[in-house]
Amino acid sequence: MCNEVDYSDSYYYSDSDYYSDASDIEDDNNEFVKLEDILNNSTDDERYEPLRDYETKYEILYFAPHTIRNIKTHTPISTRILPSRYVQVCLSGTNQLLHRIVAKHFNYDYYMKLHPDAPDFSKLDVHHKDHNRLNNSRHNLAICTRSENLSDRVMKPYGSRIYVDNLPDDAIPITKYKPDKTTTYIYDVDKYYYSPSTEQVYSRQEKIQKYQILSQNTCNGTTLRVNLIPNYIKNKPVNMRKLRQQLLNPTTI
Repeated sequence: MCNEVDYSDSYYYSDSDYYSDASDIEDDNNEFVKLEDILNNSTDDERYEPLRDYETKYEILYFAPHTIRNIKTHTPISTRILPSRYVQVCLSGTNQLLHRIVAKHFNYDYYMKLHPDAPDFSKLDVHHKDHNRLNNSRHNLAICTRSENLSDRVMKPYGSRIYVDNLPDDAIPITKYKPDKTTTYIYDVDKYYYSPSTEQVYSRQEKIQKYQILSQNTCNGTTLRVNLIPNYIKNKPVNMRKLRQQLLNPTTI
């Protein structure tokens, strides 16, 4: 069962989006359907549909989290989170990124209606609207060109920086971090924030009045680290697992 979406009778679905107010819907083509009606009049099996490009082998759950399963045995296909924080799934022996599978299956046809001259899907990007690579709901994914995907980034010689105007509602200030029992790093107030929902660290950029999403790098292939600058000390790597634990469970500090 999927429980990520509010299925109250005030929510409607169309090919393009969810709507919370029926008065906002122009139902000329009768394409809008109450989500509650879909759930009440369908079984779990009916909420799956054959997966695009793999119609005889796999099927995908219509609602988030868009579980993919074997079409004959109904066995869910396992996923893994890469160090880059993208979700990977193996289909027919080939590793693929889940967000691209979901976007192509659910969003590509609608995108082509709006952009009939767009290139093949393989030449397009898929953007996470909330910058959370673990949130692969179809409504969090936007198909776009590479230039559009980078429109909110400032390009640098060795990569890019991503900025957002506002912090997530659950952002927690990072004021200190203990890499071990005897050492404590102290950070400027209103400088760094961590969001449990997006699993991202944000750095306040006072000059441009934005927040930079800091890149997370891997150490030894598995440990995620982010570089923060404590007061009067040069750049210091921070273990993301430890940081998350200390922020969510202050008693462990």
